[in-house]
Amino acid sequence: MRATLVMGFKSLRCLGSHWTAVIIITCLAFLYHAPYILKKQVYYSGDIIHQHLPNLIFARQSLSKGKIPLWNPYQFSGFPFLADPGSQMLYPPAWILLIIGPQQMLIGYIILHYILAGTFMYFFTCYLGISQWPAVAASIAFMFSGFLLLNTSDWLPFCTYAWIPLVMLMASRSAKWPTLKSGCAFGLSLAIQLLSGNAQLWLGTLYFSAIFWVVQWIYHRRASCKESLYQLAQVAIGIMVGLSITAVQVIPSWELAQQSIRREGLSYDISSLYSLAPVRLFSILIPHLWGPATWPEVVKVGDGRLGYIGVSAVSLAVLAVILLPHKKEVRFFAISAIGFIALSIGRYGFLYLLVYKFLPGFHLFRAPVRYLSFFVFCACILVGFALEFLEKPNWPKAYMQRLTVGAFALFLIMTLGPFAAGQPYKWGSIRLPILWWGLLMVLLVAKYLQFLSARGFGLLVLVLIFVELFVFGSQAHLPVASADILRFEPLQPIAEYLKKETDYFRVYWPNNLRVKDKGVAYEAWAPSTMIYGISNVEGYNQLKLYNYDLFWRTLPFTRALELLNVKYAILSSPLDSLATEQMVFSDNGLFVYKLSTYLPRAYVVAHWSHSSISEILSILSNASFDPTKEVLLEAIPTNLNSVSGLDFEGKVQFLSYEPESLEFLVSLSQPGILVVNELFYPGWKCKVDGQETQILRANVIFRAVVLKDGIHRVQMFFSPESVKLGSAVSLLGIIGSLALFFIPSPRGDCATS
Repeated sequence: MRATLVMGFKSLRCLGSHWTAVIIITCLAFLYHAPYILKKQVYYSGDIIHQHLPNLIFARQSLSKGKIPLWNPYQFSGFPFLADPGSQMLYPPAWILLIIGPQQMLIGYIILHYILAGTFMYFFTCYLGISQWPAVAASIAFMFSGFLLLNTSDWLPFCTYAWIPLVMLMASRSAKWPTLKSGCAFGLSLAIQLLSGNAQLWLGTLYFSAIFWVVQWIYHRRASCKESLYQLAQVAIGIMVGLSITAVQVIPSWELAQQSIRREGLSYDISSLYSLAPVRLFSILIPHLWGPATWPEVVKVGDGRLGYIGVSAVSLAVLAVILLPHKKEVRFFAISAIGFIALSIGRYGFLYLLVYKFLPGFHLFRAPVRYLSFFVFCACILVGFALEFLEKPNWPKAYMQRLTVGAFALFLIMTLGPFAAGQPYKWGSIRLPILWWGLLMVLLVAKYLQFLSARGFGLLVLVLIFVELFVFGSQAHLPVASADILRFEPLQPIAEYLKKETDYFRVYWPNNLRVKDKGVAYEAWAPSTMIYGISNVEGYNQLKLYNYDLFWRTLPFTRALELLNVKYAILSSPLDSLATEQMVFSDNGLFVYKLSTYLPRAYVVAHWSHSSISEILSILSNASFDPTKEVLLEAIPTNLNSVSGLDFEGKVQFLSYEPESLEFLVSLSQPGILVVNELFYPGWKCKVDGQETQILRANVIFRAVVLKDGIHRVQMFFSPESVKLGSAVSLLGIIGSLALFFIPSPRGDCATS
């Protein structure tokens, strides 16, 4: 009884120290963003305003009507919504934005991920045996690294990055205690990270955590061969159960990927775009050697600043390798850090070519420079190990010699870096790095001479790391503006004008429209129309549908607009191909042109012909072809014979129009084909007078239904089998995970493991 009480008090004390660390991490996250909070400012550049905010507003509007948004009719003439991983519909932290509102909680959502990144890193470093203050220092370097700071405007890698330490923690735990429950926890951590939206970083985490798991499992293995196989089976089943909760996202996303421009992967030239130029590695120590660090330039040029954790932190990571080469964890993370640098240089090395060819999934992504996120992770772990060692009293003279050599080598790299990089020597670019290096050296000397206690040394190093990264972040020039900018006021007059129309039409709203709001200029990209329920033929997504892209690239511009039911074009500068069209409205530097010809959203024809896609595109490009008289089909209708079409009359009346369902009343004097200018996509179904009817692909990308003469009620609804299957698998995964959670842990697998 007494022993139990003693253990209980120790656990409470340990928990209390962890809470102290979490509070410090949380306070620093708020401190960094305090200027924006006090001034009521928000980040507005990059994908936040181009993609994520419109997605979330559309999702919230749909959910407020009691509907789960499966289909988005407002970009690319229609596009799957739930299937798009970038929607973050199933990502738990994003539910805060859906409940309260993305405009109101934008800065809070960003701060939350800083806190998650720091907290998960803290617990992982503690699990590796690193004490509290070194663990907090490593967490601060991770949560304020260049990767997180410079990706704040790009939510998907930003969110996915925060979960890397948790996945690694669950991997380590399941390797040490290989059970169904620990395997399920590993799978669940991977599942949440996958739902955050960036498949590229998730894939990297999956491979990295698998390698780490194998290394840890071999080290901790104590069982016989038969028992080891049993343990492996348990962990594998647990991981699959945990990961299966993502099926409702993964299965529809896979279906979308097979229809997208990435269905066959990317060529090596495209995949290796935005590789880290080796000379840019100097940016990890000298961040302003190539000028100010701004997003997205650091990604586009392949810049080492995405791997920036501060000179003091890099120095400590190097010292960990020099001082602790015998420690297995230090060796593993040091080798991994070097490996991820080799991976991030992409086309400038050989490693990326190997993984592109031989590891599944890598051929689907580009921007190798993003793998610097894992270099940051490994380097921060090394920071924790270095501080853990340096806090000890009475360093041996041999260690001091190693430390001196390492510190001097870093000093030479910083001072000679501009020459090696071929850049003009500017004192301003190396002044701050040398200052941070000098302050760290002062602290190390003071600790060696015992002028500082172990705790005092650890706290001062922690402060130094934070101040250095705070200064870097303040100079990164991430655009911020008043929170009112998220109301999109300059776009409202245009939206109000367009919504006065009573018929169904689309607009051409490209991705380069520039507007100015309260002195702040930004681009209002195509997804902005989602906010106002205006259907656009343009959009912004890496999984753009292949046939839709082919349609746009092949047909003449004005012909594509005509076929796509475009009635208005919104431009911020004249476009030669639309010079003859009538301008009907303008406001805030945006101009609305009314097109003279456009097809209706739905109509009927008497004639059809069958051709291949390439032939159909050629026919559609011919100005003499009249799409209101004839439709071009890929499949041959079995229940309609070609008719003369003489005295053919047909009428289409919309009864209802919702994102996932459409209903028409169609009257025909002769058998014919209903052509609906909505995107053809798996999962759309049709009923004619209550009887299910096949939807044919018309004019490459549209839908068509064969009808007999007479009056018919036609219903189209989006009910994809992929979502049904995914929902069933996810439900089973949730039930299985809950069941495993309540299974008692085996003896020895305690909560502290």
